[in-house]
Amino acid sequence: MKTFYLNGAMYAKLEGGDEIDVSPINLGDDVLNPGEFVSKLGEKGRSRFSMQDGFFLRYVGRIGKYVLFGVNQFPPERNFYYCFAYVNQNILFMTGRGLGKDIRIERIEKFSLDQIKDRMRGLAEQGCLF
Repeated sequence: MKTFYLNGAMYAKLEGGDEIDVSPINLGDDVLNPGEFVSKLGEKGRSRFSMQDGFFLRYVGRIGKYVLFGVNQFPPERNFYYCFAYVNQNILFMTGRGLGKDIRIERIEKFSLDQIKDRMRGLAEQGCLF
């Protein structure tokens, strides 16, 4: 797996032989299971990572100390994932290009696939997607 930082986010590109551990992870005040969705990680501006309206992070699993997320229900694009280094259940870290950002998580808000589909449908009807 190779990691890189681009446009305010850290990504991972999986390579042959990389295996994702699909076990649940403790984040903030809850447990996030593979396939569950969040729209943001963290609460405060400087220590938060948020997706654009209509897009959600889907927890995929871990590789070592790295936590991997896909987007909505879409399959990974050429084995690329959003990536965060796991420090503990309240802190994730992004780094690259000499930059770094800690994400402090007190609580997480999970979304169901039906909620995501409804949100995307509403945004598409408003002409806000694609």
